[in-house]
Amino acid sequence: MMYYWDEGRGLRNEPRHEWWSRKEAERWLLKAADQGLAEAQCNLGHLYLNEIPGQGYEQAAPWFRKAADQGLTEAQEMLGFLYFLGRGVPRDYVQSYKWVTIAAASRVKYMEGKITPQQIAEGQRLARGWKPSNRK
Repeated sequence: MMYYWDEGRGLRNEPRHEWWSRKEAERWLLKAADQGLAEAQCNLGHLYLNEIPGQGYEQAAPWFRKAADQGLTEAQEMLGFLYFLGRGVPRDYVQSYKWVTIAAASRVKYMEGKITPQQIAEGQRLARGWKPSNRK
């Protein structure tokens, strides 16, 4: 919503157009987030994380939590990583594992609804046999 991919150089939060305003984006996201819209809550978390890298964790974590509690997979992943790092929340490996596992299960369940049982079985077989590459 507020961010764009800058020609392969990474995620940027600079305006693409003169009309874009970070404060205006925050204002609209807050309105939607306060009404309980999980996607807006998650986007607000990202806005705070990217505003001043390394300093937005305390503002972002509560918004990720609200969206995660509503079942938004992306927010569950983000919350899990925040717990793992101890950023914006106390470091808690159990909570981290919980949220990352919930998110992964959600992603798998979504995919299982889109593919055949044979494709699921083949994917599971390949996953069991996967080993990381020794390349550097």
